[in-house]
Amino acid sequence: AAESTDFQETKSSQSKQNNTLTAEETAKAYYSNTVFELVSLKIKSQSTNKITYWACVKKDGVLQEPNRSITLRFVNGKWEVTNEGY
Repeated sequence: AAESTDFQETKSSQSKQNNTLTAEETAKAYYSNTVFELVSLKIKSQSTNKITYWACVKKDGVLQEPNRSITLRFVNGKWEVTNEGY
């Protein structure tokens, strides 16, 4: 149950920030193309054109610790992943 509510809480806390929702969707799409299963995203830091999330992920069904970090920048009208890792 915790896995499904994390995304809902993140979305509702960011509902006033359309750019942030786009960044979140971009981060989720990034992980969908990796060996990791995304469990949750939590904002680590944020500015006008840059956002960093803590990403809780699983690999082969095993929770990975510590959490990974993913940074996105708003460039040319869209969010792009600029860094990801531990």
